[in-house]
Amino acid sequence: MKARLQPSLSFDHIAADLNISHSTIRNWVRAGHLQPISRLNNEHHGNRHICAHSYQQFKQRHIGHDRLNNRANKLHADTTAHNALNQHIAPRITAIMRDGDKNTADALSKFYESGLGASHKNRKGIFYTPPDIVREMLSLTVTTKRNISNKIFCDPCCGTGNFIIAALQQGISPHNIYGFDTDPTAISIARARLYAHSGYVSDKIMVTDFLANSDSAQRYDIIATNPPWGFKMGGKKGGSKTPAPDKQKLDSSAMFALACLNALAANGALALLLPEAFFNIKAYQLVRAKLLDTHITHLLDYQKPFAKLQTRAQAIIVTNNANKRSNITCRFDGKNYQRKQQDFCANPALIYNFYASPKTAALIAHLYRQPHITLKNRARWALGIVTGNNKKFITHKMQTGYVPIYKGSDIGKNCFQLPSHFIPDDFSHYQQVAPLALYHAREKIAYRFINQNLICAYDDQQRYFLNSANMLILHDDAGINAKQLTFLLNSTVMNFLFQHLFRTHKILRTDLESLPIFADYFATYSNYDEASLYDYLGIADKDGGFTLL
Repeated sequence: MKARLQPSLSFDHIAADLNISHSTIRNWVRAGHLQPISRLNNEHHGNRHICAHSYQQFKQRHIGHDRLNNRANKLHADTTAHNALNQHIAPRITAIMRDGDKNTADALSKFYESGLGASHKNRKGIFYTPPDIVREMLSLTVTTKRNISNKIFCDPCCGTGNFIIAALQQGISPHNIYGFDTDPTAISIARARLYAHSGYVSDKIMVTDFLANSDSAQRYDIIATNPPWGFKMGGKKGGSKTPAPDKQKLDSSAMFALACLNALAANGALALLLPEAFFNIKAYQLVRAKLLDTHITHLLDYQKPFAKLQTRAQAIIVTNNANKRSNITCRFDGKNYQRKQQDFCANPALIYNFYASPKTAALIAHLYRQPHITLKNRARWALGIVTGNNKKFITHKMQTGYVPIYKGSDIGKNCFQLPSHFIPDDFSHYQQVAPLALYHAREKIAYRFINQNLICAYDDQQRYFLNSANMLILHDDAGINAKQLTFLLNSTVMNFLFQHLFRTHKILRTDLESLPIFADYFATYSNYDEASLYDYLGIADKDGGFTLL
């Protein structure tokens, strides 16, 4: 007789019920809050179904009605407000198409942008571009006013038409302006604005998913856009010519960058406003490589122009040809530099560290020319413990059956603060635990995970760490020992490299594996210190900065 199947709920059902992602559900399963049905019944369910009883208990006991209701009410209010906004705008668009008042049209654009709810913008990755940024980006794509009216312009994520109006003002004929977006209301406003400014009723501004149609034969002389940021997309979404592997997911901004390159005419100009991560995070390396096949003319930092968004916005402007010998105009924090495109080709993961001056770039190149190894394939890496519920498991007093656990903030440069947190020594309760053999290694290096500087400590006391700290255990044949490596990673010169290459507040394994490890230095100097390290590397620390000897 077959066992009676337990009532179950699919991941999709739970995700829709709570308005959460599958990843959140999987995290709750790992933490033991939800019971996957495969533990109870036939394995054909996999882990895509949850025991209905455990889900109901979780809702009642762990999440709390207020939290769920607040989230649901917020989303409902946002949806209701969006619908009301659309209804309010429709008659205004009709009036603009009748009267052709451009001031009213521009005011309606601002009204719609400001009326969109925060959760709607976050879900869609929408951040409307300030007018001064739009004007500068567009002007830099127009290298000459000659025959500008005949140029074919496109904004593949045009929203209410800010780049479209800027293109018109630069002298591009309204007949040659294309605009695409998936928001019907925004498209209606963009059409109305173009009509109000030019008198032309366009059929080239339309509700279209540009990514789904980027294999079109249409090519554009100028593309300027601020694509959606912050949500992952499948590799094929950018069209059959995108180089993204089928199973690889890229950020939406990266997918649009690839699609724009695919649609750009020979010698055409492309201007993209992108998140800072695009320029220095390894996940975007594929797209940076494609852009390096063009001629990059400008890299511009606009600091933090979007309210309530801490990410810096930065622009890249390229022309679609192989003329890479000209300098790139770079601007960061109000300072202007001229950098060579080849500088970025030589960087780890092809990072565009345009925040570094030419002098700094030369110093980085010098350091990478010194004999060195890297940590790639020379160590085992492990994350700190994720309890899944710190309030439940962590105490500030040592108790029977508990062990000390260290946070990232407990780690200093080659030292540890006295333990002030303790957890039960039964690690089966926790959401994420590395193999215990790694915590129990004879010696290892622990480092802060969230930090702008490298802060590492040598550990031979088999300490445990929370997930604000990570650790590495060198292979026996690594070519350097743990104490030597700890000194190097903590050194001023290594922090100089880290900050001027990666510029991130997270210490990522891939970044550490890219740093030059000067193992031969220890064969030359048995008593190592920073002064002798600088001498070995041929640099000097003068006035708080490095210079070549």
